Amino acid sequence: MFIETNPVPAKTALAKMGKITFEVRLPMVPLSPEHERELDAALKTAGLV
Repeated sequence: MFIETNPVPAKTALAKMGKITFEVRLPMVPLSPEHERELDAALKTAGLV
């Protein structure tokens, strides 16, 4: 969750778990592909997806 210093990692995780629809407004932007892979791995390790 602390890959980046904004709420986007948390929003991305919630969207991947099917809890919310992912959307961000400027100045926030989606995670970089590298950080999204890290988040995916963490969610799988935790058994959340």
